[in-house]
Amino acid sequence: MILSPTMDFPVIEQRILQESPPKNPVFCSPLLVLSELSLESVTVGQAHYCFKCPLKGRFDISDSSFRVDHFSPTIIGFNCIPSKAREEWELMFHVAFQELRALRPFEFTSEQAKIQNLMEKYVDIEAYQNSTPLMMTQIGRISKVTRTSYQHPKEISWLDGSKENVPPLSAVPDNFVALRLGRYFEARVKRNRLTGRTEEIVEVKPITKWEKSKTEIKLLEESLFSHPATQDSQIGISV
Repeated sequence: MILSPTMDFPVIEQRILQESPPKNPVFCSPLLVLSELSLESVTVGQAHYCFKCPLKGRFDISDSSFRVDHFSPTIIGFNCIPSKAREEWELMFHVAFQELRALRPFEFTSEQAKIQNLMEKYVDIEAYQNSTPLMMTQIGRISKVTRTSYQHPKEISWLDGSKENVPPLSAVPDNFVALRLGRYFEARVKRNRLTGRTEEIVEVKPITKWEKSKTEIKLLEESLFSHPATQDSQIGISV
């Protein structure tokens, strides 16, 4: 089987599947390394990572591995199909990044500290942070409803004094439309990190009885924001 270094992955995969036994990941000379790819970014799920400069990635048919410059041998993806090996590498990269983000620097092992240095050197962490929405727990009140036969929320007044129009129905949970004028609720809100605008109300819990003073309301909201589960953690990998 003759493979050109300039072939795209789909062409390579087709030849591998047609001409090689699927159970044997080693098909030809151990010296053969397939075409290089220039990686400018990686997207896994909702996470998008941009590199500060394009990095070279390559599939090595000798051991069915996908490697990226500077991150090898720390992060390697293995699979006999090139695109699958690349997906494995991207998933491992994503896991490594998020594991570091969940830790504080003094919690790093020596190996994690090395990976952190690589992330800070080659990944645009500020761009990642800016593209990642803020998740907040807030308490609000329905301050306006539509003037139709079937009234539903039109405006929200949050406890911090701000007001905003209700997001599109596609960006609120089903039970949100049942909230009536003046009703208080607790919400899990996804906001744009740069503009502060609400992108989605993920979850809403009606508050059935509201008899708290303004001081108690303020203390409650402060407790929500100070709780670790409600904060947008940026520990570990920092800008």
